[in-house]
Amino acid sequence: APEEARMIHLARQINDSQPHRVVRAILGWVERLAAEGPRPVRLALLGLTYKPDVDDMRESPSVEIALELERHAAQGAPLELRVCDPHVKSWKGQAPLLPLDTALEGADLLVLLTHHREFARIEPAALRSRMRAGGVFDTRNQFDAAAFEAAGLRVQTLGRGTPRGE
Repeated sequence: APEEARMIHLARQINDSQPHRVVRAILGWVERLAAEGPRPVRLALLGLTYKPDVDDMRESPSVEIALELERHAAQGAPLELRVCDPHVKSWKGQAPLLPLDTALEGADLLVLLTHHREFARIEPAALRSRMRAGGVFDTRNQFDAAAFEAAGLRVQTLGRGTPRGE
């Protein structure tokens, strides 16, 4: 039993650290994109809920990620947040909740945080034409990276290393 308790505690620590890992990866994108072009870097954060196709944000890692990015922006990080979640009417952050098209228009980096059904319909070529820098960070492994890269987007899937398509 003590070994099981230790494993449960360790698993909780690993899970709790994941949002910070995602934020570090996003800030890496911000640094690269800011060095390449216009600032601030516009981030389209897609999804705030705990799981897809619901409105429940309780204990959502996506909210934690968005709030941590807002703190970085307030401390001078060269980023502008645009948040979209079609299932949510309001949230506790400062960034406005926007419709999908508005969030993506002129964005430098799309960050998929929750894989809502609506986001699965994003067409790579149409996405590339509306974005400024064309970065995609898929934390849910929802997008077909090869199709997005073929459309001229740079794609990173969480757990699969550095951005491809550069």
